[in-house]
Amino acid sequence: ESVIAEKLEAIVVLGDRNSRIKDFFDIRHLASRFEFDGAILADSIRRTFERRQTPIPKEEPLGLTAAYWEDPVRAPHIRAFARRSGLEVGPEAGGEVLNVLRPFLLPILDDLRRGAPTTGTWAPGGPWR
Repeated sequence: ESVIAEKLEAIVVLGDRNSRIKDFFDIRHLASRFEFDGAILADSIRRTFERRQTPIPKEEPLGLTAAYWEDPVRAPHIRAFARRSGLEVGPEAGGEVLNVLRPFLLPILDDLRRGAPTTGTWAPGGPWR
């Protein structure tokens, strides 16, 4: 949970300047392969943001939008990450990442923003139940 919280906080803080493509793929990997308790993950995210004095974003983090992934500036970063990681990544990589990260992270951010409890369990690959 803390790894996801720290990577999400970096995604939020760095916004458009974020070239840490690995963070997105790491979260996707974890969300695709492991189960998460919503309350525990939400608490970890809340604590990480508080410790780093980062407000919970009022809107969707840029890194979790299609606009971020479709920006041509991002393509060299994605290719470099894929080359270093030995991954085959095509032009649809952003969509594949968003298909996992958005349903995984946005409900928690919404709950945190509203001060509502996060309940449920994330099955490997989703969805929240």
